Amino acid sequence: KLNEKLREKDALLIIKIHPMQDMSTVKIGDRSNIIVLTGKSVKELNVDNYKLMSNVDALISDYSSAAYDFLHCDKPIGYTMDDLKSYKLGLIVDNPDVLIGGPKIYNTNEFLNFIDSVLDNKDEYKDKRHQVFNNIFKYHDGNSS
Repeated sequence: KLNEKLREKDALLIIKIHPMQDMSTVKIGDRSNIIVLTGKSVKELNVDNYKLMSNVDALISDYSSAAYDFLHCDKPIGYTMDDLKSYKLGLIVDNPDVLIGGPKIYNTNEFLNFIDSVLDNKDEYKDKRHQVFNNIFKYHDGNSS
């Protein structure tokens, strides 16, 4: 269903699997409009995460640091939160909502709604994303580290 939607909109979904992910648990593979990048293929193709981020229209992430790196791109971010209750490592903040600059995705319908909003160039969380960005990053000139 997702691949068909992407094909109709002439869109490509790139799924980059975390390098430590157990691939036996991944239940999706390449399709006409979906590419799955694994730890192995990222190395083989010499994929640079930051170049990839700069060349996509949006990001779907969990509560990882990649979402905060992506804030610099000022593009939509959807946050998958479906496993938050079972996340064993815990979060470093008491209220993660203050660090989330996009919709929370808990199920397939919310995931598809986020895909639709990106494909329709809707960015309802731009102000919230800017607020999170400004709260996290003091310098915005590209010369900080």
